Amino acid sequence: MEGDGSQRPKKNFKKTVSKLRDKNIQIEKISKVDELTGLYNRRYLIEQFELFLKRAQRYRFSLAMIILDMDYLKEINDSYGHLAGDLSLRTISDVMKQRVRATDICSRIGGDEFCILLDAIKKEDLVQLCENLRMEVAEKELSYRTQKGSPVKITVSIGACIFGPGEEFSFDDIYHSIDSALYESKKKGRNRVSFIEPIRYFPREYPGTTAAS
Repeated sequence: MEGDGSQRPKKNFKKTVSKLRDKNIQIEKISKVDELTGLYNRRYLIEQFELFLKRAQRYRFSLAMIILDMDYLKEINDSYGHLAGDLSLRTISDVMKQRVRATDICSRIGGDEFCILLDAIKKEDLVQLCENLRMEVAEKELSYRTQKGSPVKITVSIGACIFGPGEEFSFDDIYHSIDSALYESKKKGRNRVSFIEPIRYFPREYPGTTAAS
């Protein structure tokens, strides 16, 4: 019996350590993941952006960023309620998760705005990815009905660019440059993809990447 009692403090200590470890893991996850969509949040994206830049600087390859903005989120919220809006955002995030590579960073950076950070991708592959994202979202139907009885559909406007890191570049520099392409998508009627010219390229590109024309 004495032997059994002496083991209890050790077992309790192990349980406490295990609970603390699980709690720390949960806190870490919360700090970098968007609760609604399960995508990474803006803070984590910016942290990874800095790491991507350093890796690109070292290995001399270009990077790419895609910004997706859901069309008419406010109208959906006003017409069908915020649950419909939340479902729309989760639907977009699911499409993103299914389409990107394991090394890409998918994030929700605003109420209706998403971002994907990619490295070592060809221009033609980036173009195809953006178009696939746009089309797959447009094909989705929500479990809500319009007044005419048709299912509620959602679309996204997309801006994208391939770029090379420069000494003075920051996340905001790249974001605002690509945001101009997104603005063009909106001006032309939404549910479109727009690209901007590369901001800067290295003298020698990573094998397999293609400079945008």
